[in-house]
Amino acid sequence: MLGRASTWLRIMGYDTVYAREMSHREMVLQAIAEKRVLLTRNTRLIQRRDIRKCEHLFIKDDGFREQLVQIMKKFELKCENNGTRCAKCNTLLEPTSVKSISRIVPAYVAFKQEKFYRCKTCCRVYWPATHKSSINEEIKGILSRAVNLESES
Repeated sequence: MLGRASTWLRIMGYDTVYAREMSHREMVLQAIAEKRVLLTRNTRLIQRRDIRKCEHLFIKDDGFREQLVQIMKKFELKCENNGTRCAKCNTLLEPTSVKSISRIVPAYVAFKQEKFYRCKTCCRVYWPATHKSSINEEIKGILSRAVNLESES
């Protein structure tokens, strides 16, 4: 229900766990133990008595953009650490040399790009390619909508 929003939160630099395989009880316990905010679209989960023990937010919309607007407005997120986490597994990215990833990325990319980042958990490699500007535009639009909603409140 929130998979795409979770990915975008990680792209924006927020520590985000997507608990697809957990029971409701396990999700609540993890949120409490790790002092996380539990985001959900599940009406059964939101009705649990133990959910009151952790900070939580019921997400109203289906679309990930609207979900992100709601989350960013509620928690006043500013997206200042864009591109610091692995979009897949949530690990903080580490700078790496072109030499260490030259066999992983296409030769043209290794030749053209100067900065590379690697996830030490899943070994994905990131670099600021042409899609970075479209990602930044998407984030800017979401932030703008969240700020506009704040001023309307």
